[in-house]
Amino acid sequence: MLHGCRLPRRPLPWLCGLVLVVWGAAAAPLGGPVALDDPALLFSSEAFARVEREMLRDLVLEHRRSAPLESREHLARVIQQEATSAGVDPLLVAAIVARESSFRSHAVSRVGAVGLMQLRPFVARDLAQRANLDWREGETLRRPRANVRLGVAYYRELIERFDGDASLALAAYHRGPTRVAGELKRGEFAGSRYARGVLELYGELDARRRSLLAKS
Repeated sequence: MLHGCRLPRRPLPWLCGLVLVVWGAAAAPLGGPVALDDPALLFSSEAFARVEREMLRDLVLEHRRSAPLESREHLARVIQQEATSAGVDPLLVAAIVARESSFRSHAVSRVGAVGLMQLRPFVARDLAQRANLDWREGETLRRPRANVRLGVAYYRELIERFDGDASLALAAYHRGPTRVAGELKRGEFAGSRYARGVLELYGELDARRRSLLAKS
C-alpha cells in the first residue's frame, strides 16, 4: 500500500507541503503505488495539510483521551512535520505509531523498544549517528520529535532494502530485517500480521482523507 515517497533531491517548492504518492487498499494491491492524481483531490497543499492535521489530531485523541490538549496537538504536529519532511505519508507513520505505542511517548516494550515508534536503542543510536542527531542514552527516544524522525528514517531504509515493498518493510520493522531477509532467502516467509494491521489502518485513514478532501 504505502511506502516512502521517492522525491527528487531538490523538489520544487510547491511539492514540499504535499505528499505525492499515497497507497490505498481499495485502489491497489498490497505494495502497489497509487499516484495522487485524481482531479477531485488535487487541492492546494494548504488544504491537504489541514485535512491531515485534523485527522492526526482525531487519531491521537482516540488513543490518548486523558492526555492534555497541548500534548495531543504536539504529537499530531510532530508526526505530520517529520513524515512530510522525509517524504513519507504522515498517515502511514501515524498508523505505525498507533500500533506500536498508542501515541505514548514514554512506552517501553518487553524487549526494550522505546517511544512512539518503539525503536530499539542500538538501532536508533546508529541512525542518530548517521543523521548527526544528538544522542542521549535513555532520553533521546522519549522525545517525540527525535523518536519520529529516527523511526521514519528507519522505515525509509527498510523500504530501500526490500525494494519498495511496504509489507516486507513493515514486517522487518517489527521483527527485524535480518530475520525477515533470512526467511525470504529460505522461502519461509509467511506474511506478517503486524504489517497487515498497519496497512489496513492506513487504508482506512487514506480512504477517509480522500473523502474529506473531495468534500472540501
